[in-house]
Parts: sequence; C-alpha cells; structure tokens
Amino acid sequence: MQAYFDCLTELKERTFQQSKDINDILASVKRQHNVTPTPFYYQIMAKHEAFIEGDKDEAIRYIREGIQKFSHSMYLVRDKFDIYKKYNDIMGMREAIEELNSCVRDLAYKGAYVSRKALLDLYEGKSTNSVCAFLREQGGFSERNISNILKKANKLEI
Repeated sequence: MQAYFDCLTELKERTFQQSKDINDILASVKRQHNVTPTPFYYQIMAKHEAFIEGDKDEAIRYIREGIQKFSHSMYLVRDKFDIYKKYNDIMGMREAIEELNSCVRDLAYKGAYVSRKALLDLYEGKSTNSVCAFLREQGGFSERNISNILKKANKLEI
C-alpha cells in the first residue's frame, strides 16, 4: 500500500481512480490508527500534506508528532528529509540528516542515510566527484546506484 501511495504522490496529474485510491488509503490508515497507532499513519499523512496538498508545515507537524511517539522510527526521519528536500529546505535537510545518522544503527538502513547525505552534499555545493567518492567509500553502492542518486540530484533545483 505504501509503495503505491508513494507512486501516486509523485504524479503531476491523477485520474479519478487514482484520486479515489488516495482517499481510500487515507481513510484506511486513519481507521487503523484509531485502533492501533503506528508510524505508518504519520508517514502517509505527512506525505499527503507535502506532496499532494503542498503544505510543508503541516507535513512536518505530522512527522514531528510521529517521531515524538515513535522515536526510533528511521522511516519517519527519512521521510522528514525527503519532505524538506521537496521544498529545497537545506536547513531542514541538515536537521533531518543528523537525526537520520543517529537513528541508523542497523546496517540494513545505512543506505537511507548515505544516499540522502550525498544529496545534501550536492545541495550544499560539493563536487560530483567528491560525492561519488564518498558513496564508493561507503560500500554497497553500485555504479548504477550512484548514477541514480546523481540523476535525482540533477532533477533538483540546486
């Protein structure tokens, strides 16, 4: 459900069915939240506010509330970075990358930190060569992964 929701949020225009699917997902997540609160609720609500409604402040409010209740959720912090990135908010990205670094203790999640750190470095004006070297030093990033990160950076207004 989350992957589909993420895809829907990236669309510039949505069909009637896609808009209905978004509303159905939101309703389902809200119902579940009333039974058992989870970080997922805060992620979905924040992404909806940021990427569909265009309300960065409300999106960050959801993220902060979620982090307050689920302090070890790497996913909430990852989404916080992504929301700040959407709005080209470098200060917010810096704040989120520091939080992400401190909550990524499990190597399985290290890629979430490293790839976003590379994007932040590019935002802050570091050279493509130095960022590529950083990614290669971290291990676990193929040349294709590195190329995809650079493509993301090229889509941004840096």
